[in-house]
Amino acid sequence: MTARVRYATPPDDEKMSETTASIRSPYPRGYDTTYQRSLKYHMARLSRESTAVAAGKRATKSDFSRGDRRRVELRGDCRAGFGRPGYADRLGDAGSCSGVLPVILSSRDRGPLMSITDVCLHPVSVERSYETQIAQEGGGSRARVARSPFVFIEAQTADGLTGWGEISDVPAAEYPCLDGLRSELRGLLIGVDPFDIQHVHAGLSELYPFAVDQEWPRLVSAAVDMLCYDLQAQRVGVPVFKLLGGAQRTSVPVSWVAFIRDDLQLLKQEIEEKVARGFWAFKLKVGVDLELDDARLEVMRQAAGPEANIKIDPNGGWTLDEAIVNIPRLARHGISGVETPIAFRDPRQLAELRRHVDVPLIEHVFTKEDAVRYIRHESLDWFNLATTGCGGIWPARCIAEMAQAAGVGILLGSTVELGPGTLAQLHLAASIRDLTLPSDLIGPEMYQDDVLDAPLCYASGCLTVPSVPGLGVGMDRTALERLA
Repeated sequence: MTARVRYATPPDDEKMSETTASIRSPYPRGYDTTYQRSLKYHMARLSRESTAVAAGKRATKSDFSRGDRRRVELRGDCRAGFGRPGYADRLGDAGSCSGVLPVILSSRDRGPLMSITDVCLHPVSVERSYETQIAQEGGGSRARVARSPFVFIEAQTADGLTGWGEISDVPAAEYPCLDGLRSELRGLLIGVDPFDIQHVHAGLSELYPFAVDQEWPRLVSAAVDMLCYDLQAQRVGVPVFKLLGGAQRTSVPVSWVAFIRDDLQLLKQEIEEKVARGFWAFKLKVGVDLELDDARLEVMRQAAGPEANIKIDPNGGWTLDEAIVNIPRLARHGISGVETPIAFRDPRQLAELRRHVDVPLIEHVFTKEDAVRYIRHESLDWFNLATTGCGGIWPARCIAEMAQAAGVGILLGSTVELGPGTLAQLHLAASIRDLTLPSDLIGPEMYQDDVLDAPLCYASGCLTVPSVPGLGVGMDRTALERLA
C-alpha cells in the first residue's frame, strides 16, 4: 500500500565548489538529492550577487555562470540579494563573512506585510443538541457531555483587519486561566506578521508543548493558526484555500456522527431525520457494549439504507484481541472502516490488526512523527486529520502531503467545533486531493446555538466551501455576549 523511497547515487559529474562546501547534505557521503544540488547552486548565485552589490556594481549574467568557481567572500554591508533590498540583512558582520549562508528572514528583520496590534478573548459555553457519550480509551465509557466550553481569539492588525480563531470544546480539566492565556497570546502575537506561520508555530510549541495526554496544546495552536490564515487571506483578498494551493473541490461530503445512546428508537429517529435531509454517510460510536453495538448498527443500516456509507468508531475501547473478534462480527452490517479500534494507537498493534481483518482501519494522526510511524509499519488505510488534532491548518496540510505521498487515504475528523472552527476545517478539506472518505464536520449541527452571523447549511450531505476572502467568518457579537 505504501510507497517506499530509495535514494539513488547521483552521477559524479562535478565537485562541490568551495562556495557551497558548507552546505551539508543530511544523507551519507556519496548521496545527494536534486533539491540539495539546487540549493547549493542558488546559494552560490546569491553569494555572487551580494558580492557584486557590495563592490558597488550591478551583478551581470556572467556572475551567475555555473562554470564560475571563484571563492566568494561576502564583505561590507551586504543588503541586497536577487535584487531585493533587505534580503541579506543577516549574512554576517560588516567584516569578512565568507561561508555564512543567507536565510529568509522573519518579518522582525525584513519588515512585516502586516502586524498584529491587539488580541482579545471571548469565552462562551454552548449546549449540545443532546447529551453525548463515547467509549473510554482502554475500556468503559466517558462521562456524558451536555455543554461545551469554547474560547474565541480576536486579533486586530494595524491596517484594520480582524482575524478569528476558535479554541474548540475545551476539556474541563484543561480549561485555562483566561487572564494568563490573554497575556501569553499577546506576548506571542503582538507585533507579529501573520504570514510568518512557521515563526508563530515555533512560539506556540515553546508555550504549549504537545503531550499525548493533553488536548489543550493542540486546540490553542489550531486557534492561533486559524486566525493567522484568516488574516493572511483577507490581506491578499482570497479565500484561505487559495493559500493552500487552491481548491480540489467546492463542497465537502460530511459523515453524520451518532453517539452512544441506549434507546434504539432515538437512534432510528436521528438517522431517518438525517437521511431525509440528504445525508448518505454516517459514523456510529461504539466500543462499550458489543451486544448493544451490534443492535445499534443494525438499526442504523436499516434506517440509512443499503447504499449508505457507514463507519464505526470504538474510540480505543477495545484491546487488540477484542478488535480481532469484534470487527468481523460487526462487519456483517457493511461498514466502510473502523476508526481508533484499539487503545493507545500503537502502530505495531494496528499493523497486526490490519493483517487479521478485511475492514479498512482509520486512526487520528496528530504529528508528522505519528505519520512516519504509521507509514513505516503500514498500520492504516486512512489518516484522520483535523485542524484541532494536528494543531492547525499548516501542520495538518503537511501531514496530508505525507499521506498522499505514501498512498494513504485521508478524511477530516472533528472535536465537534462550532461554525468558525468548521470553516477552518472546510478550507483545509478543499485543498486536499485524496480526501477519500466523508469527513466528520458535524459540529454546527450538534449545538443548539452558534456564533456565526449566518449559520452553515448542509445540503445533500455536504458543506459548501466559502469563496469570500479569509475563512468566511462573520461573527455575531450579540451571540458572543449572550453565550459568555
